[in-house]
Amino acid sequence: MSKVTDRKYRLSVKGSELFLGSGCIIAGLICTNLFWVCNGVFDCKSFWPTISYMACFRGNDRLFSFTMTLQGTFLLVFFVTAYANYSQFMSVFEKVMFGVLGVLISLAMPFIAMIDEANDSHILPLKEIHLGIMVGVISCSLTWVYLTYLCISKMDDDQKKQSEFLKNYILLGLGMLVMNLLEWYYREKNNWLFNSNAEALSEWLVVGLALFLPYVYSLTFSPVEISLRASSKQ
Repeated sequence: MSKVTDRKYRLSVKGSELFLGSGCIIAGLICTNLFWVCNGVFDCKSFWPTISYMACFRGNDRLFSFTMTLQGTFLLVFFVTAYANYSQFMSVFEKVMFGVLGVLISLAMPFIAMIDEANDSHILPLKEIHLGIMVGVISCSLTWVYLTYLCISKMDDDQKKQSEFLKNYILLGLGMLVMNLLEWYYREKNNWLFNSNAEALSEWLVVGLALFLPYVYSLTFSPVEISLRASSKQ
């Protein structure tokens, strides 16, 4: 007669290490796509592509879709972890809003990739839809960040001190976002300040900062503990 033995394994994962690793993985995949484009599609010495533009080329769109889907998964884990750390400072309405925003942002990642991939077809004019989704993601992200600011304002003095670097990092990201929006809006002027290369550079900086925002947030989080349970027959 076989005997069922329950074995419980505990794995303690520090949030900062988890989200630093995820940020590096996504950054590595995006840079791989850039290297691929610059060595097979056009010369990046004279033209710098935006991340969305790279996804419009056959072959590159598949890697971009995989990257965005993976990023959506990482973000979902991050938002669950953030909820566990900030929910004690929120009202019921704020908790619901916090959760809904996190899910929407996470789900939007692979959907953005699908729209970018379809943009390589002249039959499907999806630029307006892409723009609308991007505006929606930015709006949801800014609202989510605002909710975290409300939570930080309710923390004790020691916790607020730990969040100072986070605040400065977010302010830097917001400044770069504003610059990127200005570059996008005025790029047709094509002068020394507003041009397609400057737009691409500002977008890369914004995306780079955004990739490691979960890591910066996680520096103020408690360690994440994952419990695994397995049964075996003997």
